[in-house]
Amino acid sequence: TVETPGGLNIMTIHSFCQSVLGRFPIEAGLPPNFKPLEEDESRALLDRARKEVIARAGRDPASPLGEALAAISALLNEEQFAGLLLQLQSERHQTRQLLSRTFGVDGLYTSLCKMFGITAGQDIQGALAAFCRTDSRNEAGLREACTLLSLEKTKEAPKAAANIQAFLDGRAEERPALYDMYKYVFLTKEGTPRAKIATAGVLKTAPHIGDILSYEQARIIEFEEECKSIACANATRDLFLLSDEILNRYQDLKDRQGALDFNDMILRTLSLLKGESVKGKNLDVAPWVMYKLDEGIDHILVDEAQDTNPEQWDIINLLSDEFFAGQGVRDETIRTVFVVGDDKQSIFGFQRAAPEKFGEMYEWFARKVRSAGGTFVPVDITTSFRSVQTVLDAVDQVFTNPSVREKFTGTYLNHIAKRQGQSGIVELWPLFKSDAAVSEDENDDAGEAEKGWFVPDRILEALTGSEKMARKIGDTIQSWLKNGETLHSYGRPIHAGDIMILVRSRSRFVGQLVRALKARNIPVSGVDRMVLSSQIVVQDMIAAAQFGLLPEDNLTLAALLKSPFVGMNEDEVFRYAHGRTGSLWDSIRENAPHVSAWLERLIVRSGIDHPYEFFSRIVQEPCPGNTSNGMQAVRARLGEDALDPLDEFLNAALAYEASHTASLQDFLQWHAEGSGEIKREMDESSRAVRIMTAHGSKGLQAPIVFLPDTILSGPPKTSALFWPDKTGLDVPMYLPSKDATPKQAAAARTAVLEKSEEEYRRLLYVAMTRAEERLYIGGYTGKKTVSAESRAHWYTDVQAAFETLAQQGHIEKIPSGVYDENGEDIPALRLASSATESPDKKSEEKKEAAAIERRELPRWVKIHAPAEPVPPRPLVPSRPSEEEPAAASPLQSAQEYRFRRGNATHKLLQLLPSLPPERRRLSAEQFLARPALGFPADLQKDIAREVMNILEDETFGEIFGEQSLAEIPVTGLIGKDNLISGQIDRLLVRENDILIVDYKTNRPSPKSLEDVPKAYIRQLRAYADALRGIYKGKAVRAALLWTDDARLVEIPV
Repeated sequence: TVETPGGLNIMTIHSFCQSVLGRFPIEAGLPPNFKPLEEDESRALLDRARKEVIARAGRDPASPLGEALAAISALLNEEQFAGLLLQLQSERHQTRQLLSRTFGVDGLYTSLCKMFGITAGQDIQGALAAFCRTDSRNEAGLREACTLLSLEKTKEAPKAAANIQAFLDGRAEERPALYDMYKYVFLTKEGTPRAKIATAGVLKTAPHIGDILSYEQARIIEFEEECKSIACANATRDLFLLSDEILNRYQDLKDRQGALDFNDMILRTLSLLKGESVKGKNLDVAPWVMYKLDEGIDHILVDEAQDTNPEQWDIINLLSDEFFAGQGVRDETIRTVFVVGDDKQSIFGFQRAAPEKFGEMYEWFARKVRSAGGTFVPVDITTSFRSVQTVLDAVDQVFTNPSVREKFTGTYLNHIAKRQGQSGIVELWPLFKSDAAVSEDENDDAGEAEKGWFVPDRILEALTGSEKMARKIGDTIQSWLKNGETLHSYGRPIHAGDIMILVRSRSRFVGQLVRALKARNIPVSGVDRMVLSSQIVVQDMIAAAQFGLLPEDNLTLAALLKSPFVGMNEDEVFRYAHGRTGSLWDSIRENAPHVSAWLERLIVRSGIDHPYEFFSRIVQEPCPGNTSNGMQAVRARLGEDALDPLDEFLNAALAYEASHTASLQDFLQWHAEGSGEIKREMDESSRAVRIMTAHGSKGLQAPIVFLPDTILSGPPKTSALFWPDKTGLDVPMYLPSKDATPKQAAAARTAVLEKSEEEYRRLLYVAMTRAEERLYIGGYTGKKTVSAESRAHWYTDVQAAFETLAQQGHIEKIPSGVYDENGEDIPALRLASSATESPDKKSEEKKEAAAIERRELPRWVKIHAPAEPVPPRPLVPSRPSEEEPAAASPLQSAQEYRFRRGNATHKLLQLLPSLPPERRRLSAEQFLARPALGFPADLQKDIAREVMNILEDETFGEIFGEQSLAEIPVTGLIGKDNLISGQIDRLLVRENDILIVDYKTNRPSPKSLEDVPKAYIRQLRAYADALRGIYKGKAVRAALLWTDDARLVEIPV
């Protein structure tokens, strides 16, 4: 920690690096006012860089960059490439070192080719053509084999003979198209060698045929391996070539803004402390920086050390190096390093943390301290201050099971609970299986990003396993809350805030769980992360804004009509859309006045409201879908679980306005370009159920924890990009699957996957140890049975532990509410303990209270503070207390546009006087023709004529001359108590007087002063009173300018 006058400094490694760079920006090659980028800002810049580079590559497809883009596009979709790009961004330090060592992407490609034993520059098509042309095969022998196989009576032999014959008879240029048919004579569909090609009859007649076919099989296997190597080398080259360009462009964009992302903070600090050159300049400032830092650092404490990545460890090493350098000027100070970590909780491998690195640093510090004559004290901490012994016994039994221990790195020591004698419960529920009527697509609970959404083409009464699990959890919690179930260690009833539900990933199950809880009126704080753009209610809000900005967008309007805010069904939308002559908006305007009025307001507000104001009005005001407000429409149509994303979307709009120009169009662009993912802080003090991933729960706890998502549908997910620090090889490789892995990389890939499975087990440890008093474990599947021998699931790990505990007599069976095919209850298994010690908390509180010295309260505590003076409420002259004059009859022409007409007239009278006279009419016509205003052509001409009549009238020349001012805000105090706040349309300041002019667009306009509404007169008098205090000694005059007939009426003020 860096010592400060305020005392101990506790910060994240990123915050520390930011503070160091803030102290030494010039030395680090940074602008002094550099800007730290938030995660969403960083992603937006990276996305911009990606789009720019892809666009440049697309313009020149024959360039190396264009060819790389074409090759990568054939391998990855946009989302997969974006994911790999984020990984490459986080691995910039390793990438930079690799490319420096191999002399760029070409050198990296050459190294890969050398490792695989292939020739650089090859592609699969060329290799296949060469294979088909080669004379190394025994063609005569193969033809003999064809003849013999064709005479066999089996089903497969004649077919194999025909396929071989077709390949051999084909010309060299035809054979590549026949190759797949040919190779599957010798290989299975999985690509493994066929154990038997020739029949027993053929081998008996001609034994040498077996050798001929085996030789050709070996050639094909060798060629397939060559193809894998070529594909891996080329894909890795193309990926690094494209990503290198994108990351360079990303760096350029950051440099333009003087910005650093989180990774930059670490890497720039490391370069500064190492004295590495910055942008080609070796400033050699490391000794000076280390000297200044060393003055303030006596003790370093590293918490959660198992989650520290290699670059962060390098920074810690450099900072602590002076501690063990021998005698120096600060010998009187004992300097210490205190590192706390648990390799069993190392679960952030995707951030490059690893338990092996934690162990390596343990040994490094031990050697360093002892060589300097210091004291190195390793401390094993086995006491748990969080969980009761029952929970810890279950955890210990799971992770001391030999089948789990072999997949669990690190030294495991059984736990001892600090909270001895307190009761605890651990339950293992039976698996919930989908009903027979449920399709396999609905059974599969993979993330929506991979599986997409399925179309519900029929009404199903059957339930999936995940729906059953969600309902079981909801019923259990509802029963606790209703019956006042006691939380023994706290001595009070359970409330919703005591409960945490942990899942492996944010899959479809999370939405089902939120709905189940809300359906039972159980408070729930939602999920810890949310992708706003994938939420239906957010998509409806975006559609409303897009329509407001561009009413002619038929598809957007159709989607909006089906939203909760309008509530049309498919048939209704079809009725308005089919057979129309103009746009869908024209059809709605003509045939659905109750809907068009609401849509008209969207068009008007989209041009004047800030984003938050625009969207807030949608949810607060009545809409066609609900006469109360839009919020009620959403609740009725989409349910309570739609309100969380709606709130977060409004928060996003408000946050956007705080740092951007408050433009609705810009907000939509910003929202579309961003990831839309938000992180939500789960407040432990709120009395609501928390739902989060096991990763997100790190460092948190709860009295009651549910682990309902314990069945893994496949092996733990890993990246397709394999890095040297994980594989032990010299170069990175792109390996999308096992089948695409060359034999030279197979062992390395297997080792990485094993490490991933080890981390998956450590994640189970973290999840189980979040529970203080109660832990409930369950799982759900499709109709398929989970193999009891499978070790790929958390559920089977816990199940094995419970079987052992049952053999020891520690498990009781209780009804579960889950039934087998015969309708019999499948019991849940419970490990429980009763309280043997129950500390009397009230007695302890009384003792503590008695120990506090009693003092009389000061007199002022019992006296009411005088009331603060109420500040005057601002008087807004444009909103007077008197009634405005009644509007003209709505039966009159164009009255539906009267408010927009008034706004447009005011805007033109504000802007046009600043333009040369010859440009004014054309500019007015262009302004009024904007689609956002939605004026008919005849109304556009009418407004333009009205405005130009005023501006071209010499009577008003001085009012709109160069000496006049437009749209002047005015705030002042009238008398002692009246605060005024308003805006003057036009102000003319002359030598002896000032003239206030306010435009009025009433139609028809009053013909005499007596007919002018009193509200208008009061408005002008308020302005005049305010300006007299500013322009003392000048006469103040005021007038109304009636735009209808270009008439100026002076008002006595």
